Amino acid sequence: MKKSTTISIDLAKTVFQVALFNKYGVLKSNNKISQAKMVQFIAQHPEAVIFPLNGRYVP
Repeated sequence: MKKSTTISIDLAKTVFQVALFNKYGVLKSNNKISQAKMVQFIAQHPEAVIFPLNGRYVP
């Protein structure tokens, strides 16, 4: 069984808030990063499901 992770990205112009959750929904990291570092971060987690947020998320 593959690992399942989720990446949540709060979209912004220059800095992105990126949160990584494991397959159980436990927060593993939550960092502000640049666009270039965000691309590297996503590349390190090819199995992840990505959820972009625009700051207007209402559960």
